[in-house]
Amino acid sequence: MSLSTVQVISEPFKFAYFFGPERQSRRYEAKAIDRTMNYKSIAKSILNRGTAGDATDVIFVKDMAFYLKGRLEMLEEWFHDAKHSFLIRDPNKAIISLFRVSQNPEIQASGWDYFDPDEAGYQELHEMYEYVKTNIDADPVVVDADDLLSSPKKMMKAYCQGVGIQYEDHMTSWKAGEVPAPWIWDEACVSWYSNAVNSSGFIKEDRNENSSNELWVTYPDDVVKAIEDNRPFYEKLYSARVRLEN
Repeated sequence: MSLSTVQVISEPFKFAYFFGPERQSRRYEAKAIDRTMNYKSIAKSILNRGTAGDATDVIFVKDMAFYLKGRLEMLEEWFHDAKHSFLIRDPNKAIISLFRVSQNPEIQASGWDYFDPDEAGYQELHEMYEYVKTNIDADPVVVDADDLLSSPKKMMKAYCQGVGIQYEDHMTSWKAGEVPAPWIWDEACVSWYSNAVNSSGFIKEDRNENSSNELWVTYPDDVVKAIEDNRPFYEKLYSARVRLEN
C-alpha cells in the first residue's frame, strides 16, 4: 500500500515471538534474549505511533497471527478500536513458498535454515479471525491473495471501503528497486521481499497449483502434510473473503 498518510509497521510482534523474554520459538534460541522485546512494550510502541502531530492518518500494522498464539486477548485489550483485516493465500502456494525460503542460502545465513510447519499459521489465523469477529468487529475484512493479484485496483478499492481508508489510484503501484524502511529489520529480510522490491506493481501468478500426487513426489513429507493440515482453515477463511461484484 503506497499512501503518504499511512505509517506502516511490519511484523512488530516477531521480536517478542523470536527474541523476547516470552519468546515462543526455538528458531533463534542461540541469540540472547532481549528483555525489552516483550509483548506489552511492543503493543505500547504501536499505540504511540502517529501521536507526535505529524500527517499520519492511519497506522497500518502487518503481522503474523501465530506470533500472538495464546495471546489473542491482547487484541481486545490494546487494539479494540482497530479495524482488523486478514490476507489469505492458498496453502499450496504459501507453504511451498515458505519451504523454498528455507532453502535460500541468503536467508539460511540469518538462521532461517529449516522449514517449520508451525510457521504456516493458518490455524492461528482462523482462530484470530473468529476471536476478532466475536469480541471486536462483527465484520472483519478477508482478502484472498489470488483475488488481489487478479484485480488489484478493484480489490484495493473494496479493501479500502471495508477498512475505512481512502482509496487512491497509485496504491497498487510503486517504484521498482526501493526497499521500504519498515521492511528492514535485518539485512537478510530484504531477500524475503526481493520479488516485490524488483517489481512495480501486483503481478498475477501464472504457475499452476500442484496436484496432490505432484506434491508428494516433489516436496518433503512435512511440507505436504502442512498443506493438508492447514487447508481446512484456509477454506473457512476463504468462504468469508471479500467478493467483487461482476
